[in-house]
Amino acid sequence: MKLKEKKLSSVVSTILLVLALISLLGVNGIKNLVGEDVEKALIIMGVVILACFFFTFAKDIKVDLLSVLFIVYQLIILFSTLFSGEFTYGIGISILSFILIFLLVQSNLYGQIITILSILVFVVSLINLPFVFIDGLKATDSFFIGGKNALNIFLLPAMFIMLLKGFEKKSKYTVIAIIGVVVSLITMFIASGATGKVVALASVVLLLLIIKIRPAKWIFIGVIVAVYILLVSGILVETQIWQQIADKLGKNANLTYRTDVWESVRVMVAEKPLFGYGRVNEISYVTDWGGTVILNEAHNFALEIALEGGIISVIIYLFMLFRGVAGLNLKLLSHKIIFVAFCLVLINGLTESINNKFLVVVIFAIVCRFCNEEKDRKKLELERIEGQKENEG
Repeated sequence: MKLKEKKLSSVVSTILLVLALISLLGVNGIKNLVGEDVEKALIIMGVVILACFFFTFAKDIKVDLLSVLFIVYQLIILFSTLFSGEFTYGIGISILSFILIFLLVQSNLYGQIITILSILVFVVSLINLPFVFIDGLKATDSFFIGGKNALNIFLLPAMFIMLLKGFEKKSKYTVIAIIGVVVSLITMFIASGATGKVVALASVVLLLLIIKIRPAKWIFIGVIVAVYILLVSGILVETQIWQQIADKLGKNANLTYRTDVWESVRVMVAEKPLFGYGRVNEISYVTDWGGTVILNEAHNFALEIALEGGIISVIIYLFMLFRGVAGLNLKLLSHKIIFVAFCLVLINGLTESINNKFLVVVIFAIVCRFCNEEKDRKKLELERIEGQKENEG
């Protein structure tokens, strides 16, 4: 009887997690299928389910400095939004969902979460694939996942979640992971924007490299951070190199007005430098034809953090980034996979706002978990060595 009850409990928890995670993935096709009101209800239901799991597994959650800093960062965004007078219950639910999934990834529920997520994103990537071959949808930028920029924002972290599960141990998931990655890459090459094609190509190169070598993580991170500094400061945009990069991407020098958006964001950040504006801020820029366009995202990961949470949030995120990377052991395949995912997410963030995306939060949460596991492994190894010395003495 106890065995049956345990199996039933496992089935129920799996069903609940599936419902929670699928409601929080942010897939446009699901929204179109059920309608906006139902989608909002599903998101609330998903967060309630995650909250229930949080209280159930609270004692198993390993909260370290990275987890605390992530929570602090999200709370800064929350309070900045409140003080800006732009708060909505949707923003509160979004922030709560990020905190809950980040903490649950640190719990014993991690394996179940990654298994379910890998299957869900695999199914979504397969459903989306036929959409990229329909000319009418391609012309209107309407795919199952979302627009062309949404494709790489979703599929990039999704690929590596599938890979993590697939190479956790040789099993049927390995085949599923390889198929999912191939489908995701084909989709990004065919239908996503210039950034998507760049990160898709970088994904192929880095995935082939990590099979044979151990990447020099600080060189990778150093180059990425340097490019962010040059881009965010506006220095790179003024150079001939920038024009050459834009030409190769088939874009004009302002990257579809992104450079104008970044300039507007820099001005806004200078006005409220410490804690920013919170979510749902309006960024305006003037087009070549004299029209004014208003957006609510910075189209750059670092600038989005500064806009929403100020310089304080940027410092927190930088510390989290370096602490997270430092804790990874690139001798392990799983750590190499998540490191490459982390780097590519950051590269994607050069021209996209990615920090409020559910799967990106999951990637950062996994980095945090792997750091904790490596710390525990080193501690046990040290204790084993000390024990051996005592026995020999």
